[in-house]
Parts: sequence; C-alpha cells; structure tokens
Amino acid sequence: MIGMTNNIRLGLLALLIAGVTVAGVSAQWGQGGPQGPPQGPPGMGGFGGPGGPGGMGLPLRELNLTEEQKTQIKTIQDQAREDGMAVRDQLRLFAEQRRAIVNADTFNAETARDLATREASFNIDLNVKRMETENAVYNVLTAEQKVKLAELIKNRQAGGPPQGRRP
Repeated sequence: MIGMTNNIRLGLLALLIAGVTVAGVSAQWGQGGPQGPPQGPPGMGGFGGPGGPGGMGLPLRELNLTEEQKTQIKTIQDQAREDGMAVRDQLRLFAEQRRAIVNADTFNAETARDLATREASFNIDLNVKRMETENAVYNVLTAEQKVKLAELIKNRQAGGPPQGRRP
C-alpha cells in the first residue's frame, strides 16, 4: 500500500512538472511576450526579437551581419516558425488531455503517467529542435563573429552590459 501511494505521488509530481512546463510555454506563446505575436518555439524569435536579428537571445544585432547572413538566418527562422505551428497544436492537445484527466470522476494514474511521459518526450524533442536551429544560425556566422559572440555572451553572463548598447 505504501509503495502504491509513493507511485501515485511520483506520478502526480511528474504530471505537475510537465504541466507547469507546458503551461509556462503555452502562456508565453499565448501572450506573445514583449516582442509581439508568437513566432515559433521558444528560442526561435524573429528579426528584432530579443538580441536583435536572429532572436534566440543571441546578440546578433551587435555582430554586423551581412545582408546575405540576415537572409540565411531569416530562412532558418521562417522554417522554425512554421514548425512552431505544429508545436502549438500539440501543446493545446496536451492541455486538453490533462484537463480531461484532472476533471475525470476517477483518477487513472496509468493514463496520467502516459501523458506525462509523452509530454516529457515532446519537451526533449522541442529542446533538441531549438538547439538545432540555434546551431544553424551560429554556423551562418564567420569565425570573427563567433569570437565576438562568445565575448558578448561571456559579458552577459558576468552581469556586464552588452557591448555596443547603452546601460
């Protein structure tokens, strides 16, 4: 009986963690954030998003991108944005399924665990896709721009103001 109680608690905890993760992402996309309407999965913002052209929190605006680089990055972002539509649909489906589990007359731990597992797997895939997109953008940069980007990120992590911007 104690083992069953612990399993239920673990299942609920996993469901809660997955729910908070998905709800946070859904809320962020639903509100459009400070940069306007959602443009794709987190980390895949468009030109003018956080950090300038390229979004993703990378300070690309400060790297003096060529027009060709901007075009290449925009193409990468457009594909990520298109992929983001399917992501939103899947997140809505997870939310509906979660509501159905929570609002059921009797709780089915197996169904809840299955949903939590699928949500966790989806989040892993989403993170891998985000890294793939960021890598594609990173590899558009020249060697000099990559060095400057590393310096900008290091300054940001150290708490200093980004170079080239007023504090």
